[in-house]
Amino acid sequence: MQKIKDITLFERRDKKGTSWDKIHILDDGRLNFDSHDLGSIPMEFWGHEDYEYDTYVDAEWKDSILLLLRKERFKRNEDFRKWADTKEIPYTSASWP
Repeated sequence: MQKIKDITLFERRDKKGTSWDKIHILDDGRLNFDSHDLGSIPMEFWGHEDYEYDTYVDAEWKDSILLLLRKERFKRNEDFRKWADTKEIPYTSASWP
């Protein structure tokens, strides 16, 4: 598996338009949550067919966010390892008697 710097969290395409939410790790280490709406839904709310909004998290908080997300998603180390295996994410393990 290659390192991931961008991922789509949500995407919808229908007769009302297109919406997506993506997350990016920027070159300076910040997290960027990018959302975009195109079509009749933004026209109803904002008066134009294209609406984009971003949220940025400073690089110094990226590790905290990732640890908190890991805690919410994986309660046990074994759960994380099984998930990492399915994504072909390399890791090392150690154990002691």
